[in-house]
Amino acid sequence: MSDHSQPALGVTFADEYAHGGSGLLAYARAKHVTDFGATLPAASAQQILVGIETLDLRMRKVSADAATLAGRLHGLPDVARVEHPNIPGRPDAHLADRDFPDGTAGVFSFELDGERPRPRRSAMRCGYGPSR
Repeated sequence: MSDHSQPALGVTFADEYAHGGSGLLAYARAKHVTDFGATLPAASAQQILVGIETLDLRMRKVSADAATLAGRLHGLPDVARVEHPNIPGRPDAHLADRDFPDGTAGVFSFELDGERPRPRRSAMRCGYGPSR
């Protein structure tokens, strides 16, 4: 155990934070420069740049797919509840529309209702699970 004033990797994070800096940022700089070096290898930098170019397209697809799947699950009798910002009737749906006009993330949850065979049939009706 340590307290916030103890130095790690030569940086005292509480002191940096007290002077208006970010202790977390100082830690990240100290740790990653030690682990990875001061600069990225050229191949790693190129992969990051290529990934950033298509990140918007990939995230929009993930968001749309999650909303579609959540919508399909929402209407099934074997599904007790679906937690996704785009589900009709949610009291906070307007917040998701306001704050995330390009779509929300791909994470959602759902709760199954009933015995095990019924939810499995529901998953197959949505196009997921084994087809036999």
